[in-house]
Amino acid sequence: MGVETELTWADIKRHSTPLDLWVTIDGKVYDVTEYQQDHPGGEEILRDFSGQDATAAFVDAGHSHDAYEKLESLLIGRLEQSNVVKQRQQQRTATVGPISVVPGKQKQPDSPALPVKMGIVAGSGGALLILAASYAAVQGYFAEGLALLRPTFAPGSIPANAGRGYLNGILTAIACQGVAGTLLGLHLNKALFHRHRELEDYPRARKPSMPITSRRGSVGLHRDQTTMLTLASRQCIGDSGKESSNPVYRIRLKFPDATARLNLSVGQHIRISAEIDGRLVHRSYTPVSSEHERGMVDLIVKVYPQGRMGNYLQGLPLQSSVAVCGPFGNYRPNPAWTTIGCIAGGTGITPIYQVLREWCHKTRGERAVLLYGSERQEDILLRDELDALVGRYPERVQVHHVLSQPSPGWTGLTGRVTREMMEELLPRPASNAGFLICGPDGMVRAIRGHLEAIQGTREDKAGVFVF
Repeated sequence: MGVETELTWADIKRHSTPLDLWVTIDGKVYDVTEYQQDHPGGEEILRDFSGQDATAAFVDAGHSHDAYEKLESLLIGRLEQSNVVKQRQQQRTATVGPISVVPGKQKQPDSPALPVKMGIVAGSGGALLILAASYAAVQGYFAEGLALLRPTFAPGSIPANAGRGYLNGILTAIACQGVAGTLLGLHLNKALFHRHRELEDYPRARKPSMPITSRRGSVGLHRDQTTMLTLASRQCIGDSGKESSNPVYRIRLKFPDATARLNLSVGQHIRISAEIDGRLVHRSYTPVSSEHERGMVDLIVKVYPQGRMGNYLQGLPLQSSVAVCGPFGNYRPNPAWTTIGCIAGGTGITPIYQVLREWCHKTRGERAVLLYGSERQEDILLRDELDALVGRYPERVQVHHVLSQPSPGWTGLTGRVTREMMEELLPRPASNAGFLICGPDGMVRAIRGHLEAIQGTREDKAGVFVF
């Protein structure tokens, strides 16, 4: 089956068992059957999305360069174009309920204009009703009064029109009251609904004539909407230089709005998209700039020989536009954790650095310990930033570097991160402790195995989160 093979949802759903497991990501179909046991996040996650679309979960989790390379090797086809369009339409309308529209000019159903106006009309009409009722009642009472008085007085002693003057006086007073009430109602109607006609013709929340800018700055990124940022700078960091086979860059992207804020929670990442060699490519990066920065975001990008996005960003001219969306990621700090142990490898230090910085600045926990694996001393990323954290918060954070290819003068830890290192240097597992892992897939699998062996069957196990 070739990578250009088009498949329908019916085809994909037929492969939804642990022994035959397909998933779709961004309209592409992958056979992950043989990859289940090697998946760093566990085989259960893959099985949860068997025969389904896993795009949102894949993007939320964030993945290393190794993961994207592995994903390409599992590609078996593409979702049929009509299915892709239908799926995207469903995603856009999933949260939108039915809306009833009545032709013609629409009024605000809960506007205060209508009940007030009705009250005024009712008041005016009420005055007229009172006038009519009063006229009928007075006529009846006057007739009964005359009937009672007639036997008492001699015939002709009471003039024929003696009661009409009294009745006319009462009716005149009532009429004046009704007219006054009507005039008052008309006056109020004019005052309220002609001087302030917008109460009828406009919604309660009107668009301001002048734009309003929050003092905190606008939100620079949106999860479901691409924002075009500008590649402002690109600096090669570390001692390896551009001549290295895997150079590392710190790139800065600027927002169109200089006051825009990133609006990312700790441990979250953004996604960069680009069309490279006729194919749409996505990659996730965790910002290393402070959350307090406005109008810009800094990323660490390691360039691999076959890495399409890294090579693309390395050769992209400055001031070019870059398509970005986010935030993504489901990491949430556990308030029960009073101590954390972190294990990172390579560029996996970026989310771990975010967590350590947040831990030192805001958390009242005991301490955080980092085991950071790199090949050589010059490959250690964010070393100045990590040293600054240790220097400022020596009682809160400890950093131990582990080099797999140390120089002769290196006096620190060497080799790979081992179970013995973790038992000796990291916090002891407990319900109030957490372990955070980020790095290449092989490293993540090894660390998870070490943690399972260290925790054993104890009841108060520590929490584990893999970025």
